[in-house]
Amino acid sequence: MNTISNSLKIINGVAIRNLSKIENEKGNILHVIKSTDDHFSNFGECYISEIYPGKVKAWKKNNLQTQNLAVIEGNIKFVIFDDRKNSNTKNQLNIFEINRNINYKLLTIPPNVWYGFCCIGDVKSVIVNCSNYPHDPKNITSLDVKNNLIPFNW
Repeated sequence: MNTISNSLKIINGVAIRNLSKIENEKGNILHVIKSTDDHFSNFGECYISEIYPGKVKAWKKNNLQTQNLAVIEGNIKFVIFDDRKNSNTKNQLNIFEINRNINYKLLTIPPNVWYGFCCIGDVKSVIVNCSNYPHDPKNITSLDVKNNLIPFNW
């Protein structure tokens, strides 16, 4: 359930990592990120984003933050597009489907890369984001879901 589309490789700076789940009859533990992880730089903020079935949250580009996203409930399709001027993956598009029960992963998206996501399935999905800087609207660029830049139709 880990698909990459329209490219032969993952966009520079994007990473997909396995996460551990500790199953327990009283309730599971879902790891997301630790300060001792090689990919951890610093703590900015942690928040939860809910998305309802069939809904799309797109397009965002954070000019400072690195996003560390884990699907803790449901099934999400993430679409990532690189339009960075000097990137050797410029104009590449990656698609990842992540489901907590099938392929529990951490998706890392670097600054200046467009991303969006949609809820796949019949139930609400929940994402946790542990970013390296606090949210600041001055550092975010947004596009409409339908635009002339990103070659993807939801």
